Order: sequence, then C-alpha cells, then structure tokens
Amino acid sequence: MAEPKFAPSILSADFARLADAVIAVERAGADWVHVDVMDGHFVPNLTFGPKMVADLRKATRLPLDVHLMIERPEEWVDRYADAGATYLTIHVEASRDRDLELAAEEAVRRTSQCDSAGVRYAIEPHLDSICADVDGTRAFLDAFEGVTLTLDYGHFITAGETSERVHSLLPFASHVHVRGGAIGRLQASVKENTIDFPGMLAGLQELEYGGFLALEYVWVDWKGCNRTDNVSETLLLRRALESAASKITTVRTNHV
Repeated sequence: MAEPKFAPSILSADFARLADAVIAVERAGADWVHVDVMDGHFVPNLTFGPKMVADLRKATRLPLDVHLMIERPEEWVDRYADAGATYLTIHVEASRDRDLELAAEEAVRRTSQCDSAGVRYAIEPHLDSICADVDGTRAFLDAFEGVTLTLDYGHFITAGETSERVHSLLPFASHVHVRGGAIGRLQASVKENTIDFPGMLAGLQELEYGGFLALEYVWVDWKGCNRTDNVSETLLLRRALESAASKITTVRTNHV
C-alpha cells in the first residue's frame, strides 16, 4: 500500500497571503498542496483560476493537487496543467458534453419506440439536469427533432428565469404541469406565486394547445416541496387558472 500523503488545502488561507501560507505548510512537512477550484456553478463557492495556480507554482516546489469542482472540466484541464498543476481531479458528472451525448442516445431510442407505438415522447426540463435552464432546453430541442416537452415553469422560475423566457418553450409543450413557484421556491402557494400563468394560458391558446394542464403539487422533502398545504393550494390554483382562462376568452371574443 502506498504511503499516505499530507496535502493541506489552501482554501481556508488568507487570500492576501497565499504565498506565505504555502511556504508555512511546506515548512511544516506537507507532501502536497491541495487547491480547491470552484466556479460558483457546479458548487456554490467561487475560488481560484489558472492564474492563481500559476502564481502558487512559483511559490513552492511541492506538487499542486488541483481539484476542479467546475462545470465542463474538460475545457479547463489543459489550462490548469499549463499553469503548473501536478495532479488534477475532475468530476465526471460535471461534463455536460458527455451528459448530452448519453441523453441523445436515449432520446433517439425512446422517440423511435414511441413513434412505433403511436405515443408522443416528451422530456421534462428539471433542476440539476442538462435541461435546467431555457437555453439548455432549447439546445436539446434543436439537436433532436421530434422530442416534445412536459413543461413545468417552476423548475425555471426557482432558478431565476423569467416567465417571458419560459413562454418561448410553449410551442414545444405536449403536456404542462402547473403549481405555484417563485425564485428559490420550486413549489409555492398561490399567494407567493410569481409565475405568469395568464401569459402562459394566452400563449397556449394562441398555439391551439390540445394537451392537458396537470396540477402538480407534490409532498416531498426536496427544494421546499413540503412547505405548502397541497390540497388547498391545488383548489386555489385551479380557481385562479379558470378565472384567468375565462378572461382571456372574453378578451378574444370582444375583439372578434
């Protein structure tokens, strides 16, 4: 068995005195220096770039053990290696290109099977997936003809997307899930809701949408989905949707 290596992380060091911190751990007997690189997307914190690694390389002779907690690490490996990283650790799940490749293979297979059975195949854009935002969803739809959406505005709104941007996905929807939502709240009460349901309904009517609206309040300990009275909110949202739909119909009738 290989002998364990002592690799203190510099993440907790004083960033204004990183060189001093590296010298201190080297004198204390460290074998490596561990560098946690975070991009603010794959993980919440934002830390070091290649330039910082290059500067650390000048400050110590110890191997730099660089941990890339970033999206699309394959695009950055060469830059961190050139900057002086001795070892690089990446997360395979952070490589969206591979995710997209696997999703493409599965989408092609399932679309073919569904077509043969006379069933329409749809995907549901979801938090923490390759279709977690409007741009990612459009890229997927543009790449694979024939795929439709089960559209739930909440997954976009909770992440900060606007209803106007999500409206652009309506032409691809073959099924729609509805529940209240707000920034930071995948599932919210009708009172807290910020989703533009009247705009959504108007868009669906303009497109002559023939699918269903499924009220989807769920009770699960994920993204705050256990903080609403689901029976009451389902009834309240149904009434709100019916009211909004009647107003749209009245407006269209008055303009005919």
